[in-house]
Amino acid sequence: MQTTTDSSQLTHPIDAMYLMHRALRAEAARVAEAVDALEMGGGFKPFHRTFYRWATALGYHLDVEERYFTAWSPDVLLAQAQEIGPGHVMAMLEDLQTYLHAELGRMIVIPRTQRQLRGKVIALGLVQDGLLEEKEERVLPVIRQHISAAQQLELIRYLLVDEEAEEQGAMLDWVVQDLTATEQQWLAGLCTGQASGPQGLSLSCGSASSMRTKPMAEESSRRDSPIDVMYPIHRALRAEAASAEESARALAIGGSFQPFAQVFQRWATALEYHAVMEDKYMTACLDRPSARTNEAEHQRLTELLADLQTSLREVGGQRAVTTRTRRHVFGKVVALRVAQDDHLEEEEERVLPVIRQQSSAGQQFDMAQRLLIDREAQDAGWLLAWLTPHVTATERQWLADLTGREPDISQHTAGTFPG
Repeated sequence: MQTTTDSSQLTHPIDAMYLMHRALRAEAARVAEAVDALEMGGGFKPFHRTFYRWATALGYHLDVEERYFTAWSPDVLLAQAQEIGPGHVMAMLEDLQTYLHAELGRMIVIPRTQRQLRGKVIALGLVQDGLLEEKEERVLPVIRQHISAAQQLELIRYLLVDEEAEEQGAMLDWVVQDLTATEQQWLAGLCTGQASGPQGLSLSCGSASSMRTKPMAEESSRRDSPIDVMYPIHRALRAEAASAEESARALAIGGSFQPFAQVFQRWATALEYHAVMEDKYMTACLDRPSARTNEAEHQRLTELLADLQTSLREVGGQRAVTTRTRRHVFGKVVALRVAQDDHLEEEEERVLPVIRQQSSAGQQFDMAQRLLIDREAQDAGWLLAWLTPHVTATERQWLADLTGREPDISQHTAGTFPG
């Protein structure tokens, strides 16, 4: 059973899970102690606060994990998830909550009720420990090998910050209380932004999108070559993906999918056009293996887009959003966002430097024009209008100089997109 963590284990963002697991184990131990501390003839209320802190942390942890593991969906992770059975842990947790309310709600503490409660608490703790141990031995090593550091950071960030909670930093504070100074320092190094932890620790946990796009702020001033228009385009695509994810997460049960559909369509239209133009005009500048790899990644994005569009048509015909359909759509949005951002990062690291070095300024200028001006659309400048909210004033002027066009901001505001 993984109960301790030394600094040599903290080498990947996903290793923060060890620290969270330790906090969950410590919380289970505190709950068991709270059962033993109950006074005969008294009530169970003193136990409730300790128990619900554990229940909240465990339920939230498993829920966030499910979203991301389902979205990433490597076969090995899915197979292991079925073996591990987090659903069994949640079922036992719900059973214990029901027992507290339905059977012990109006009873006083006597040896029998204390003993039964203690048995249920210990049983849940054992099942939790088995789940955590299985993840540490079989799942986390797979994530280290097959999931990018950026994706790992996004999962850790959501596990530490519950944006829907009144106190968003409560999960972070809860984890930190069981860490050493070295572990606190390492965890602080994973994050960006500011969130105060106990013992004077200042942790950073900005949004997942800000973690990914921070490097782009440094690249955004790069305007050495015409092909560098790819940087603001990528930044805008990342922002659209983040907006779509937040819109899917915010869908109200009983409401309509229409608010999300509008946000998603803007992202889908821009991403589809970008991929098509790259395949037509950019891959010719690459060596054959690189070109085929880039085209294959575009095909994968196209397939994920089509799958999400199909799902949206299916659920959109229903009268209202349900928990199941929201979870279904949200998982697909996260999967598409992850695939897109991985692809954009790969292009920036490997493809753009090649084009910058091996393509003439004239060739790059033609590519930039194709990426920025849709010559087959009624409004050829819709891409410039779409980019406008995501670029600086200096970048906007640079784009205007490259294309000979000023963006019509009113078109973007009105949400006018081809297709």
